[in-house]
Parts: sequence; C-alpha cells; structure tokens
Amino acid sequence: MTAATLEITRQATLELRPLTAADAPALQDYLVHRLDAAARRCRFHASVNPRSAALLQRLVALRPGRDFAFVAVLKHDDGDTLVGEARLAVLEPGVAEFALSVAGTQQGRGLAQRLLQQLRETAAQAGVQRLVGDVLEDNGRMVAFIQRQGFTPSVDDGGADACEAGVQRWTTCLPGRPAGRTAPADATTRAAGARWAALRGWLQRQGAALVPAR
Repeated sequence: MTAATLEITRQATLELRPLTAADAPALQDYLVHRLDAAARRCRFHASVNPRSAALLQRLVALRPGRDFAFVAVLKHDDGDTLVGEARLAVLEPGVAEFALSVAGTQQGRGLAQRLLQQLRETAAQAGVQRLVGDVLEDNGRMVAFIQRQGFTPSVDDGGADACEAGVQRWTTCLPGRPAGRTAPADATTRAAGARWAALRGWLQRQGAALVPAR
C-alpha cells in the first residue's frame, strides 16, 4: 500500500500508510498522550504501561507476510501527529485477527471505518477469508461500530481456546466469501484469543509491561 491522503481542512491533511520502525517514537507518543487509560484498556484488554519499551517493540515488530500494521497521521503546518493505528495478524491460512484504535480527538469522524476498510483490503490480498476480533463486552462504542460493519458474535462453546471472561469474539467473512461457517472453522478462530493471552503473559514476564488497573 502507498500512502493515501485526505484533506481535512485547508491547514491539515490525513495520511493513511503502513507502519514502519521509524514510527516507534510517534506510536509511543500516541499511546501516552492520544489514548487515555480507558481507551488503552479497551485496545489491549488490560491496563498497560504506555511507556513500556517491551510493548512498543512488540507493536512495531511485524512478521513478514503475517502481520500488517497501518497508521493514520494528521499532517499540518506545525508537524505530524499520529491519530490512529490498526493491525492485522494472520493466525493461520484463511483466518486473521484485527485490532485498531483512534485518538479521542478524532473519534466520530469516520477514521475507524477507513482503518478497518484498509485492513479488509489487506486481508483480501493476503488470502484471508474471515476476520475475527476480540472486544471487551463493556466497550459499547466498539461493539456498536463493528456491528455496523457487518460483524456478528462468534459462538463460544466453552472449549480450551474460548475467550477470557468479559470478552466477546466477533467475526465476519470478506466480500465474495461464503457466509456460512463450519464447526472446525469456528474452532480455529479461537486461536485469536489464545494469541492475545500469550502476548499478555509475555508482557507480564517483562516486569514493567503492565501496571495496576486504576
């Protein structure tokens, strides 16, 4: 993907482009100053330390051909400000997990929809048939958003890879893909929850990656 630019005002434009390692400082500034504690909890399902070097490294390090990340950058005369991020992780052939967040000052302006559309297009190019995403049950704004985008709740049969308490998995088929879902496919998508659980455990083992909830 090449950078896409949209004029917001005569003084500012919004650029949507792939994340690079050079974006690490701007991404950390975004986590610290553009997302409040509640927004970070919704994004990571835990009260993370936004200044954690381990967390930042994990977000910037992408597996070639399996992880894809994008940033939304507000470009204006005073400089550039990162105001949104989205990522896609291919869990296995045909299945990918998505996540995204938008700065509080930019919510309600269609940015989340643009980021999700970019993820859909990237997923299709990567041969993904189904997108899954885990959302906190009390994150009403995100639940309403993904419902409008055509996602539906995934059935949890209580298997070993079921979502953690308080989290609902949502799923959608990409355009042109079969709408139906067999039991084996549903089981494989639970790997998304297992992947995040592994990440959270890894962060906790780093010592300062997580901070107590407020």
